[in-house]
Formats: sequence, C-alpha cells, structure tokens
Amino acid sequence: MELIKDVLERVINSLELSAPLLAQKAVEIWDEIVGIRIKRNTFPEKVKNGILYVYVINSIWAQELHLMKMDILDAINKKLGKELIKDIIFRVGEIPAPKPEIKRKRDPEFFSWMKEEAERIASHVDDPLLRDSIIRAYISYLKKKISGSRDNAGRQDR
Repeated sequence: MELIKDVLERVINSLELSAPLLAQKAVEIWDEIVGIRIKRNTFPEKVKNGILYVYVINSIWAQELHLMKMDILDAINKKLGKELIKDIIFRVGEIPAPKPEIKRKRDPEFFSWMKEEAERIASHVDDPLLRDSIIRAYISYLKKKISGSRDNAGRQDR
C-alpha cells in the first residue's frame, strides 16, 4: 500500500505545485527569520507569484523593514533552499492576534487554528479533492509535529 505522503508528493510534482507550495513556507518561517521584535509588529499574509505580502503595524515599521528587505529576502530564500521569493511588499494594516498557545490536549481553539492554517496553505489548489487531501495531510502533519515536540520535551526532562 502506498503512503498518502508519497501520493501527495507525486500529485504535487505532476501538477507543478511544488514551487508554489515551497514558497508558501516563507509565511511559516517568517517569525524564525525576523526574530521576536519584528514578529510582534508584522504579519506575513501570503505569497503570490513569488511576492511575499507582509502587514506591518504602521508606516515607520514599513520604512524600517523596507531598508532591511534584501537581507530578509536572502535569509528566507537561503532557508527555503531556492530563490522562490523575488520581493516583499510591506503594507500597513491590522496585525492578527498571535497564534493560540496549547492549553490542553484537546483545545478547540488550537485545532480551529490548525484547520484555518491548512486551508490557507491549500487555498491556491483549484481541484477540491486535491485541496481536501492536502488540508487533511497538513493537519495530520501538524498534529504529529506537536505530539513529537511534546514527546521530545518530555524526554529531555528525564
């Protein structure tokens, strides 16, 4: 029996979606790249046609980040392993509340965030069956990642 991961990878490659999906990771790694000070004042909204769109809290932050743009671009593309992000556009706008912390094992707010995140990642896929498969696979991946990080944390404390 073939693993869903292998099937998804084959479908993504055959539809030439691997570069756009990898580019979407720029949104996921934004916080890691820019650090906590910038993270608190920005929100990476999306990647479209190789352009990363980022909301900032005010024009001062937009100007500051514009001056840092090339360094941020280089760091993102280096982390992605390819030059997939060609530009960053900073827009003044509302910054959403931070992602919820995991309060308990079955926190509905957290699982709602996971579903929204998966839907955002798969939003550019037109085929509804493929989009649904990607959403389910990504939610499964996030659940495993979270449970794995809890397991690893527990092992370090022993």
